[in-house]
Amino acid sequence: MLARCISYAYDWRMNGIQRACEYLGGQTALAAKIDVKQPTVSEWVRGERPIPLERCVEIERATDRTVMRWDLRPEDWYRIWPELIGAEGAPLPFPKGAKANAAKAAAGASKVRV
Repeated sequence: MLARCISYAYDWRMNGIQRACEYLGGQTALAAKIDVKQPTVSEWVRGERPIPLERCVEIERATDRTVMRWDLRPEDWYRIWPELIGAEGAPLPFPKGAKANAAKAAAGASKVRV
């Protein structure tokens, strides 16, 4: 039971490109599936290079939509693919910094002044 919990926590922390690699059997398998070299995928995983937009669509298809475009571009997917806003499973679009500003506002609102 503990192993299952640890495994779930590990999966929860993986980003979209890591989940795509896991789903397809590794970086080499993903690279072959979308016709790029493995070092390119490695750079995406390490965050050294952004995933090109056209590759996001290819990764979504290669993973049978297990990994979605919004998983691969969480900061700007709604600007790139506005047609996905409101799609089943789509996260709410938050402009860059909006989450931090909302958290600050909520923290400030919780302080009651007498």
